[in-house]
Amino acid sequence: MKQPTDSKCMMCCKAEHIKHIAEGSTILVPSEYTIRHNKAAGYICWTIRQHIRIQATDNYAKHISERVINVNGTTIMWDVLVITGQTALANRPDIVLCDKKEKTCPLIAIAIPDESNFNTKETKKPSKYKDLEIEVSRMWKVRRKVCQL
Repeated sequence: MKQPTDSKCMMCCKAEHIKHIAEGSTILVPSEYTIRHNKAAGYICWTIRQHIRIQATDNYAKHISERVINVNGTTIMWDVLVITGQTALANRPDIVLCDKKEKTCPLIAIAIPDESNFNTKETKKPSKYKDLEIEVSRMWKVRRKVCQL
């Protein structure tokens, strides 16, 4: 329409580009990005429930997941603070899947980065939860692993 356009973000008045909108707006971080992240984590939690045959709705969009589910020796914790004997700076992974029978307990950390930030997130997330991983293994006597999705 040949009208002048402003290249500033309407939310925070910084230079607007795809990367800024997808992951860089300080206004959107506490709300929209968290909602997007939690929807992805909720879907993964719902999928885990379906896989291990814990009752869940057939339609993910209608499913509301409990924070802690304990069925047949398997515990799924979604967005729950993990309390340990030692201080761990990062003690709230997105999903903890503790299987007492198999003696495994993967800590699942979810990230939704931009392409340019992918490698940084891929290396930072597992190291972020290393102390928690060691404490969970010691406390619950399970094999542990940080899984990044």
